[in-house]
Amino acid sequence: MNRDHPAIMRELAPDFVDKDLQKKTTNRAQCEVRFKKELAAPQPMIQALWVDRVVVKGDVADTWQTWTYTDFLTDPRGEKHEANGRDTFRVLFRKTGQGWQAVCAEQLTTEFMIEGEKVDPKNPFGALKQRRQRKAR
Repeated sequence: MNRDHPAIMRELAPDFVDKDLQKKTTNRAQCEVRFKKELAAPQPMIQALWVDRVVVKGDVADTWQTWTYTDFLTDPRGEKHEANGRDTFRVLFRKTGQGWQAVCAEQLTTEFMIEGEKVDPKNPFGALKQRRQRKAR
């Protein structure tokens, strides 16, 4: 994972906008705050990026990307669990005097799993808790 915060921010245009699955937008300044937190994490997640498709028309490039990542999350009991995710994005780039910069990133899909079980990324341990309750019966 690139931990060079200034280099990451140079890749984003001043008017950069990030859109999540619910179409909620985050501007460049808000993304910068989020990136700083992620980069300060003591144990960085392992990430991989594939560019699935690129369409260039003049000074604009439309890309479709797949991010995969592995992280370790601690549940409310203090136990660590391997978490794996896969997200797809459409990212629009514009050629500028500083090179190609991302203008908009829109998340298209997300998949999040803990110990091989698909879970809700907003409540990752909900399914794990239910599984434990079923086993206890």
